[in-house]
Amino acid sequence: RSFPPATRPIFCGVNNRSCCMALSEDIKHVLAMYEGMLDDEDGDVIFRLADGEFRAHRAILRAASDVFACMFKQTMRESVEGVVDLPDVSKVSMRVFLRLIYTGHVDVADWQHMGAGPSVGTQMRVLQQANMNSILPPDTVSLLQLTSQAPGWTSAALVDSGHGGLEFCFRSANWAELGNVMIGIAPRDSGQLVQSVFNSRGFWGFVSGGCLSTVYAQDGTRGRAIPSQPWPSPLPSTAKITLKYSPSSSSMMFAVDDGPFTTAPFNTSIPRDTAYCAAVTFFEPFKTVEVVDMARPSSAVCPLATLIEVASLAKKYMVKRVLSRSICVLQKRLAEARARDDTDDFELILAGAVASDMVAVRMAALDCARNFPILKEKFEEGKLRPHVACELEAIWPAAQEQTVFNGTQLE
Repeated sequence: RSFPPATRPIFCGVNNRSCCMALSEDIKHVLAMYEGMLDDEDGDVIFRLADGEFRAHRAILRAASDVFACMFKQTMRESVEGVVDLPDVSKVSMRVFLRLIYTGHVDVADWQHMGAGPSVGTQMRVLQQANMNSILPPDTVSLLQLTSQAPGWTSAALVDSGHGGLEFCFRSANWAELGNVMIGIAPRDSGQLVQSVFNSRGFWGFVSGGCLSTVYAQDGTRGRAIPSQPWPSPLPSTAKITLKYSPSSSSMMFAVDDGPFTTAPFNTSIPRDTAYCAAVTFFEPFKTVEVVDMARPSSAVCPLATLIEVASLAKKYMVKRVLSRSICVLQKRLAEARARDDTDDFELILAGAVASDMVAVRMAALDCARNFPILKEKFEEGKLRPHVACELEAIWPAAQEQTVFNGTQLE
């Protein structure tokens, strides 16, 4: 390969491969040096954050951003006192942001060990159980095996994911042989589990004879049919049933295997002021289901709230390299949210993009929303955040209302 004339002398008389290897080692050394500076207590600027402080170095910040350069050159408070107040930013987000500035890389330990949202290592557990045997298989944190021990809707369990996620997958060796089982959500503080708990507490889907076709709930819903079921009936013997509760829309949805989600038709919306957990109750004894926590984040995936904060910081201080990378990841997360019918993550991303005026993310969200039926349904029902709904009016105009001021129609 040829090199520009100005650079050729550097390579004269040197084997290119050896040079590249030496350069790679030099880069590793420099990166290690900058990694060490992240924890340097001698940093000359302090970021005061929502949950503590973080030190950094003006010289590196100035080199990364013209905004930082101006901030620390002018006779501004940040320059004089060496303090930057960011009361809405967490230490986790600031550490991820600064690591990207210092090294161009991320480290999963930053959000695993500093409290960024859910803890990947926290195991699922049974909050309450009655006539139930529960087993957490070795070397797992996101799977529980539940086996009923008594007949007549007296075997029940409430399952906590350890991080508040409410998307669970239920599996059976053979749904047709399982008999009658209720899977759903129930209040975490349900008190003593009673017989036929599905009649008094929580919201449930009823699997009978291998068919998931009706729902029950504490609001008086009794055997109401699930309309337009996109799954076969009876279910494939080893099918997985995914249950997802969405607090933002006060609804619960079911999906089978990799099919689309369908909203459960309860008489009323699910109360938002109640903390729920996954729940299972059996009619027959000695039947087993596996409960898998689908909402548990991968250790290699940056929590969404942290990612949005990092992108917002990059936009605020115009750190172009970090902003560009963050936007690409957010656009990918939008597509993933649509693929799994996750309107909550979609709302969170779009709300963050609106708040920080990240135009590229806002445009990607609008493109994604065009083929997002569940999102459109919630938009039409008025169940989205106001600023998110306002943004979506660009593709789904709201019903036009004539507004009159002092007898004059506003066109």
